[in-house]
Amino acid sequence: MPRSLRFYVAASSIYAALVFLAVHLVYGIELGASGLRFPDPEALINSIDIVSFIVWLGISLIAATVMYRLAMALEGAQDEGQQRQGEIASIYALGSALSGSLDVDEIADRFLGAALTSLGPTVTGALYVQEEDGFRLAREQGPSAGKHWPPRYSPTTLPAPLRTRVVDHKGTLVLADATSSTAWQPLAADVRNSALIRSFAAMPIVSHDRLVGIALFTSDRVGTLAADALQIVALGAQFLASALRTGLSFREAEARGNREAIVNRIAQRARAAHDPDAVLKATVDELARALGVRRVGVSLGSSPDELRIAHSWSRPGPVPPPTLAASQQAAATGRTTQVSDESASRLATPIVIAGELAGVLAISDEPTREWSFDDVRLVEAVARELRGAIEAARLLQSRQRENERLLALQRASTVIATRSTTREVIDEVLRASSQLLAQASASLYLWDANAQVLRLAQNTDPEGRDVSATLPRDEGASGALLERLEPVVVSDYPAWSGATATGLATGLRAVLAVPLVRAGQLVGAIVLRSYDPATRFAIDDARLLGLFGDLAVAALTNAEAFERQRNAMEQLERVNRAKSEFVSIVSHEFRTPLTGIQGFSEMMRDEELTPEEMKEYASDINKDAQRLNRLINDMLDLSRMEAGRMSLDRQETDLNTIVTDAADRVRPNAPAHPITLELDPAVPALSADRDRLTQVVANLLSNAVKYSPTGGAIVVRTARETEGVHLSVRDHGMGIPTEALESIWEQYSRVESKQTRGIQGTGLGLPIVRQIVRMHGGKAWAESEIGRGSVFHVLLPLAPGSQAVEA
Repeated sequence: MPRSLRFYVAASSIYAALVFLAVHLVYGIELGASGLRFPDPEALINSIDIVSFIVWLGISLIAATVMYRLAMALEGAQDEGQQRQGEIASIYALGSALSGSLDVDEIADRFLGAALTSLGPTVTGALYVQEEDGFRLAREQGPSAGKHWPPRYSPTTLPAPLRTRVVDHKGTLVLADATSSTAWQPLAADVRNSALIRSFAAMPIVSHDRLVGIALFTSDRVGTLAADALQIVALGAQFLASALRTGLSFREAEARGNREAIVNRIAQRARAAHDPDAVLKATVDELARALGVRRVGVSLGSSPDELRIAHSWSRPGPVPPPTLAASQQAAATGRTTQVSDESASRLATPIVIAGELAGVLAISDEPTREWSFDDVRLVEAVARELRGAIEAARLLQSRQRENERLLALQRASTVIATRSTTREVIDEVLRASSQLLAQASASLYLWDANAQVLRLAQNTDPEGRDVSATLPRDEGASGALLERLEPVVVSDYPAWSGATATGLATGLRAVLAVPLVRAGQLVGAIVLRSYDPATRFAIDDARLLGLFGDLAVAALTNAEAFERQRNAMEQLERVNRAKSEFVSIVSHEFRTPLTGIQGFSEMMRDEELTPEEMKEYASDINKDAQRLNRLINDMLDLSRMEAGRMSLDRQETDLNTIVTDAADRVRPNAPAHPITLELDPAVPALSADRDRLTQVVANLLSNAVKYSPTGGAIVVRTARETEGVHLSVRDHGMGIPTEALESIWEQYSRVESKQTRGIQGTGLGLPIVRQIVRMHGGKAWAESEIGRGSVFHVLLPLAPGSQAVEA
C-alpha cells in the first residue's frame, strides 16, 4: 500500500464513521433488550448527533496524521540505518581491499573509486602522494579529471591555503559553496579552470602523525561537498593512510634495493678497473642502462670553469649536443641540480673528494622527463661510489707515476753522471727534466754573478717558442722567488702576478721552477713550461724536480771540475807546444842573424879585406845584431806586459800621425804592397803612449806585408765611433781559418800551412798588439776569409774630455 498522508486520512475517516455508526447501532440494540422499543432506522439516523460525529471524525484525522508521521519517521530511520550500514560495509570493504602489498597507484585507484561512490557522480577526486621532493599526483578520477591539477607540486609551488591549512596543520578544508567563499580566492589563482569548481574539499592523509598524501575533491554543483558528506570519506582516509604508508615503505624499500643493486654493480666494475678511464666508462654505461636516459657523462675538473668531459654515453639516434651548463651549476652550488630547456631535461651532481671538487656526474633525457627522488638518490649514490673508485684509481695511478718518476730520476742521474762536459750535462738536464714531468719546454738558467740575474743558458722546446732571456726580479716574479731559494709553482699563468709579456704572448699556461743550490748559494734554476690548459703543477712536482736539480748541481759541479782539469791539461799542452815552438822559432830566428854575424866576423878575421868590404860586413853584422835585439826586446816587452810590470807614458797622441809615419817607414821595404790610408780627420787626440801605439801600427803593417807574399794593396783606416777610435788594417793575403782567429793572438802561435812555412816570424807581433791595446783599455780582434785576405781591428777609448758622437 502506498504510504501517503491521504491514505492515512481516508482510512481514518472511514474507520471513524464505521465506528461511530457501530456504536449507535449497539446502543440501540442494548436499549431494545432492556425493554425499550427498537427504533426504526430513520429514527436511528435522525438521532445521530452531527456535532459528536464531527468531533469524532476530527479526532480520527489527528490520530491519522500522528500515525503517518510515526510511520514515516520509522521508515526514515530504517533507511538511514541501512545506508549507514552499507557505507560502513563499504568502508570495511575498502579497508580489506587496501590491505596487503599494493602499488601506490593501485591504492589511489581503489580509494578514489570508493570515495566517489559515496560522494556522487558530479564529484572529481585527485590523490597526491608526498615524496621528499614534493607531492606527486598518483591518480585522478571523475568527470573533471585532468582539468585542474598538475602532475607534481613542489613544497614551494603548492598553493598557500593547502600548504598552511592541510600540510602544516593537517586540517581538512571544506568549501561547500566555493563561489561565495573568501577562502577560495587565493586557491583559485593557482588552480586551472577554477571557474568550473563550485564546491571544493581538501583532506590530509595522515598516518601516525606523518603526512603521506593529500586528497582533493571538486564538484561543479554548490553544496555537493559538505562536512557531513565527507565523514565516510574521512573514515576511508584512515585506511588509505595506512595503506599508503605501507605502499610507500614497500616502494622505498624496493627502490632502495634496486638502487643498491645498481650501485653494487657499478662499484664492482669500477673497483675491478684501476684505470680511471675504465672506471668512468663502466659507470656511465651501467647508469645509462639503469635509468634508460638519452645521455650520461662525467666531467672532471677542480672548478666550474675547468670542467672538461672525460667520458660520455649517448643513446643511438639524434641526441642534442652535450653541454656543461648543468654540470657547472652543480659544481658551483655543491649540490644536485636540475636544469630543463627545450632540448633536454638534465640532472647533475658534484663528485667531491676530500672536500675538493673532482668532477660532475650528469644525465639528460627528454624535455618532459620529471626526475623523481629515486632518480636523484641513485645518481648521488653512484657519484659517491664513483668518488671512491676514482680516488682509489688515482692513488694507484699516482703511486705508479711516482714509481715511474723515481725510476726516471735514477736513469737520469745515471746518465748525467756519465756526462763529462757542461754542454752534455745541460742537454741531459733539459731532456730528462722535460721527460720526467712530460712538459713541452725545459730551460736551464745559470746565475750571472756580475749582473746579479738568472740568465738563460739553454732552452729545449720542440715548437721553438720564445722564452725570457733572463728571469725577472720584480717582487713576486720567478727570479725573485728563486733568488730566495724558493720553488715556483704556477698552474694559472695568465692570472699570475709574475707573468711576463713573452709568456703571455706564447700562450704559456703553467710554470714549474726550482733553484739549483750549491753550498747554500744559488747557481742556477730549472724551469719547466707547459702550454697545455689541462696541466696542473703541484708542490710534489716541485719536490721531485728539486731532487733532480740536486743531482744536476752535482753533475754540473763534476762537469765543471772536469772541464777545468781538461782546460788545464789543454793549457799545459799548449804551453808545451808553445815551448817547443818557441825553442824552434827562437832557434831559427836567432840562428839566422847569429850565422850572419859569425860568418861576417870570421871573414873579417881570416881574410884580407879592403876598408870598404870591412865597412860593408860590419854593417851586415850590425843589422843582424839589431834583429837579435828586437827579438829579445819583443820577448821582454811581452813578458813585462803580461806580468803587469810595464807602465804607459800617456800623453796626447794623434793616431793619424802615427799611422802616416809607420806607413812611410814600411813603403820602401814593401814595393809590392801599396799602402792606402783612409784617415778620418774627426779622430780626436788620444791619451796614450805614443811609442806603444807606434809599435801596434808597425806590427799590424808588418804582419799584413808578411802574410801577403804575392803582394796586394794594404788599406789602413781610422774612424771616430761611439765607443772610441777605430783602427783597421786590411790586406789581400792568404787569409786565416775561422777556428784560428782567436789563437793567433796567443804567444808563439802561427797558422801552420804550406804557404806559411817559408815566412819568418816569432809569433809575438799580434800578442804584443793585443796586450798594448788592452793596457790602453781597448780591444783587438780579426776577421778573415781564406784566399781573400784579413782585416785586423783595434778599438781604443777616447781621450779624457773628448765626447763620442753617434755612429
